[in-house]
Amino acid sequence: MMMLNFSQEIKKCVENVYNTNNKEQNFQGRLYAHFLSIEKFGYIVEMETSVNDEHLKPILKKRMSIDDSIDFNKTDFKKIEIDILIYKEDFSEIYAAELKWIYNRTEGWNVVDHLEDFKDDAIFCRQLVEKAHFTETCSVVVYDFDPNKQVKNPRFVKNAEEKWAFLGNDYKEPKYGKIISKEPDGKTDFEWIDLKEYKEGQKYKYYLIKFK
Repeated sequence: MMMLNFSQEIKKCVENVYNTNNKEQNFQGRLYAHFLSIEKFGYIVEMETSVNDEHLKPILKKRMSIDDSIDFNKTDFKKIEIDILIYKEDFSEIYAAELKWIYNRTEGWNVVDHLEDFKDDAIFCRQLVEKAHFTETCSVVVYDFDPNKQVKNPRFVKNAEEKWAFLGNDYKEPKYGKIISKEPDGKTDFEWIDLKEYKEGQKYKYYLIKFK
Protein backbone atom coordinates (compact mmCIF):
# COMPACT_ATOMS: atom_id res chain seq x y z
CA MET A 1 0.00 0.00 0.00
CA MET A 2 1.28 3.46 -0.89
CA MET A 3 1.13 6.31 1.62
CA LEU A 4 -2.37 6.76 3.00
CA ASN A 5 -4.54 9.39 1.26
CA PHE A 6 -6.08 10.37 4.56
CA SER A 7 -8.41 13.21 3.58
CA GLN A 8 -9.81 11.33 0.58
CA GLU A 9 -10.58 8.29 2.72
CA ILE A 10 -12.42 10.50 5.22
CA LYS A 11 -14.46 12.07 2.40
CA LYS A 12 -15.31 8.63 1.07
CA CYS A 13 -16.63 7.62 4.48
CA VAL A 14 -18.49 10.87 5.22
CA GLU A 15 -20.26 10.84 1.87
CA ASN A 16 -21.41 7.24 2.23
CA VAL A 17 -22.14 6.90 5.94
CA TYR A 18 -25.69 6.63 7.25
CA ASN A 19 -25.41 8.00 10.76
CA THR A 20 -28.59 6.41 12.10
CA ASN A 21 -28.69 8.13 15.51
CA ASN A 22 -27.13 11.47 14.48
CA LYS A 23 -24.62 11.28 17.33
CA GLU A 24 -21.02 12.34 16.97
CA GLN A 25 -19.84 9.16 18.69
CA ASN A 26 -21.63 7.04 16.10
CA PHE A 27 -19.99 8.99 13.28
CA GLN A 28 -16.62 8.58 14.98
CA GLY A 29 -17.15 4.82 15.33
CA ARG A 30 -18.10 4.44 11.69
CA LEU A 31 -15.02 6.38 10.57
CA TYR A 32 -12.88 4.22 12.85
CA ALA A 33 -14.41 1.07 11.32
CA HIS A 34 -13.80 2.46 7.82
CA PHE A 35 -10.06 2.66 8.51
CA LEU A 36 -9.65 -0.72 10.25
CA SER A 37 -8.97 -2.48 6.95
CA ILE A 38 -5.63 -0.66 6.57
CA GLU A 39 -4.20 -2.31 9.69
CA LYS A 40 -3.11 -5.23 7.49
CA PHE A 41 -0.71 -2.77 5.84
CA GLY A 42 1.07 -2.00 9.12
CA TYR A 43 -1.07 0.89 10.36
CA ILE A 44 -2.58 1.26 13.84
CA VAL A 45 -6.06 2.83 14.12
CA GLU A 46 -7.22 4.35 17.44
CA MET A 47 -10.03 6.47 18.88
CA GLU A 48 -9.83 9.00 21.72
CA THR A 49 -6.07 8.94 22.12
CA SER A 50 -4.50 11.53 24.43
CA VAL A 51 -1.31 13.31 23.46
CA ASN A 52 -0.17 12.27 26.96
CA ASP A 53 -0.80 8.54 26.48
CA GLU A 54 2.31 6.55 27.24
CA HIS A 55 2.76 5.20 23.70
CA LEU A 56 2.28 8.59 21.99
CA LYS A 57 3.77 11.24 24.26
CA PRO A 58 7.42 10.13 23.86
CA ILE A 59 7.01 10.12 20.08
CA LEU A 60 5.58 13.63 20.07
CA LYS A 61 8.25 14.92 22.45
CA LYS A 62 10.94 13.46 20.21
CA ARG A 63 9.38 15.03 17.10
CA MET A 64 9.21 18.37 18.91
CA SER A 65 12.73 18.04 20.38
CA ILE A 66 11.59 18.77 23.93
CA ASP A 67 12.01 17.16 27.36
CA ASP A 68 9.95 14.00 27.82
CA SER A 69 9.54 14.44 31.59
CA ILE A 70 6.41 16.63 31.64
CA ASP A 71 2.87 16.20 30.32
CA PHE A 72 1.40 18.25 27.53
CA ASN A 73 -1.28 20.80 28.38
CA LYS A 74 -3.33 23.39 26.51
CA THR A 75 -0.40 25.76 26.31
CA ASP A 76 1.30 23.16 24.11
CA PHE A 77 -1.76 22.12 22.11
CA LYS A 78 -5.26 23.57 21.86
CA LYS A 79 -6.70 20.18 22.81
CA ILE A 80 -5.43 17.00 24.43
CA GLU A 81 -7.64 14.21 23.00
CA ILE A 82 -7.38 13.11 19.36
CA ASP A 83 -10.66 11.76 17.96
CA ILE A 84 -9.11 9.48 15.32
CA LEU A 85 -5.41 8.66 15.32
CA ILE A 86 -3.70 6.52 12.67
CA TYR A 87 -0.01 5.75 12.48
CA LYS A 88 2.48 3.32 11.02
CA GLU A 89 3.93 0.96 13.62
CA ASP A 90 7.28 2.77 13.33
CA PHE A 91 5.55 6.22 13.38
CA SER A 92 6.99 7.00 9.94
CA GLU A 93 3.47 8.20 9.08
CA ILE A 94 1.00 9.70 11.55
CA TYR A 95 -2.48 11.10 10.94
CA ALA A 96 -5.24 12.65 13.07
CA ALA A 97 -8.84 13.76 12.61
CA GLU A 98 -11.05 15.95 14.78
CA LEU A 99 -14.77 15.43 14.26
CA LYS A 100 -18.03 17.27 14.88
CA TRP A 101 -21.52 16.05 13.92
CA ILE A 102 -24.04 18.70 14.96
CA TYR A 103 -27.67 17.63 14.61
CA ASN A 104 -30.50 20.10 15.24
CA ARG A 105 -33.33 18.53 17.20
CA THR A 106 -35.36 21.69 17.78
CA GLU A 107 -35.90 25.10 16.24
CA GLY A 108 -33.66 28.05 16.93
CA TRP A 109 -30.26 26.50 16.37
CA ASN A 110 -27.43 28.40 14.81
CA VAL A 111 -24.28 26.93 13.33
CA VAL A 112 -22.11 29.76 14.68
CA ASP A 113 -23.11 28.82 18.25
CA HIS A 114 -20.43 26.14 17.89
CA LEU A 115 -17.85 28.29 16.13
CA GLU A 116 -15.35 28.33 19.01
CA ASP A 117 -15.33 24.52 19.09
CA PHE A 118 -14.84 24.39 15.34
CA LYS A 119 -11.95 26.85 15.63
CA ASP A 120 -10.33 24.78 18.39
CA ASP A 121 -10.44 21.67 16.21
CA ALA A 122 -8.84 23.45 13.27
CA ILE A 123 -6.14 25.03 15.44
CA PHE A 124 -5.36 21.67 17.08
CA CYS A 125 -5.05 19.98 13.69
CA ARG A 126 -2.72 22.72 12.48
CA GLN A 127 -0.60 22.44 15.65
CA LEU A 128 -0.18 18.68 15.25
CA VAL A 129 1.30 19.26 11.81
CA GLU A 130 3.37 22.34 12.57
CA LYS A 131 4.62 21.40 16.05
CA ALA A 132 4.70 17.60 16.01
CA HIS A 133 5.16 17.07 12.26
CA PHE A 134 2.15 14.84 11.67
CA THR A 135 1.90 13.62 8.08
CA GLU A 136 -1.65 14.95 7.66
CA THR A 137 -4.55 16.08 9.87
CA CYS A 138 -8.17 16.91 9.12
CA SER A 139 -10.88 18.90 10.89
CA VAL A 140 -14.32 17.64 9.82
CA VAL A 141 -17.66 19.25 10.70
CA VAL A 142 -21.10 17.95 9.69
CA TYR A 143 -24.07 20.23 10.37
CA ASP A 144 -27.82 19.99 9.76
CA PHE A 145 -28.93 23.10 7.85
CA ASP A 146 -32.63 22.13 7.86
CA PRO A 147 -34.31 25.54 7.29
CA ASN A 148 -37.18 24.62 9.60
CA LYS A 149 -34.74 24.45 12.51
CA GLN A 150 -32.52 27.40 11.67
CA VAL A 151 -32.85 30.85 13.16
CA LYS A 152 -34.84 32.69 10.50
CA ASN A 153 -33.18 36.12 10.70
CA PRO A 154 -29.81 35.87 12.42
CA ARG A 155 -28.33 39.02 13.88
CA PHE A 156 -24.74 38.56 14.89
CA VAL A 157 -24.02 41.28 17.44
CA LYS A 158 -20.70 39.90 18.65
CA ASN A 159 -17.90 38.97 16.22
CA ALA A 160 -20.29 39.46 13.31
CA GLU A 161 -17.58 39.73 10.65
CA GLU A 162 -15.97 36.49 11.79
CA LYS A 163 -19.32 34.65 11.83
CA TRP A 164 -20.38 35.85 8.40
CA ALA A 165 -16.96 34.83 7.05
CA PHE A 166 -17.51 31.34 8.46
CA LEU A 167 -20.82 31.17 6.58
CA GLY A 168 -19.42 32.65 3.41
CA ASN A 169 -21.87 35.56 3.84
CA ASP A 170 -24.81 33.26 3.07
CA TYR A 171 -26.77 31.99 6.06
CA LYS A 172 -29.21 29.73 4.22
CA GLU A 173 -26.95 28.27 1.55
CA PRO A 174 -23.32 28.67 2.63
CA LYS A 175 -20.85 27.59 -0.01
CA TYR A 176 -17.37 28.85 0.83
CA GLY A 177 -16.45 29.69 4.40
CA LYS A 178 -13.47 30.80 6.43
CA ILE A 179 -12.32 30.23 10.00
CA ILE A 180 -10.53 33.24 11.46
CA SER A 181 -8.46 32.79 14.60
CA LYS A 182 -5.80 34.73 16.46
CA GLU A 183 -3.26 31.99 15.82
CA PRO A 184 -0.41 32.69 13.39
CA ASP A 185 -1.62 32.18 9.83
CA GLY A 186 -5.06 32.01 11.36
CA LYS A 187 -7.28 32.29 8.26
CA THR A 188 -8.42 28.94 6.92
CA ASP A 189 -10.67 28.68 3.86
CA PHE A 190 -12.97 25.73 3.26
CA GLU A 191 -15.97 24.62 1.19
CA TRP A 192 -19.38 23.65 2.56
CA ILE A 193 -20.30 20.41 0.73
CA ASP A 194 -23.82 18.99 0.49
CA LEU A 195 -24.42 15.49 1.85
CA LYS A 196 -27.10 13.24 0.41
CA GLU A 197 -30.42 13.31 2.23
CA TYR A 198 -31.01 10.18 4.30
CA LYS A 199 -34.36 11.24 5.73
CA GLU A 200 -36.88 13.83 4.62
CA GLY A 201 -36.07 17.28 5.98
CA GLN A 202 -32.42 16.64 6.72
CA LYS A 203 -30.13 19.05 4.95
CA TYR A 204 -26.61 18.16 5.98
CA LYS A 205 -23.53 20.01 4.84
CA TYR A 206 -19.96 19.31 5.84
CA TYR A 207 -16.50 20.75 5.46
CA LEU A 208 -13.08 19.17 5.71
CA ILE A 209 -9.99 21.27 6.42
CA LYS A 210 -6.73 19.51 5.65
CA PHE A 211 -3.28 20.29 7.04
CA LYS A 212 -0.08 18.59 5.91
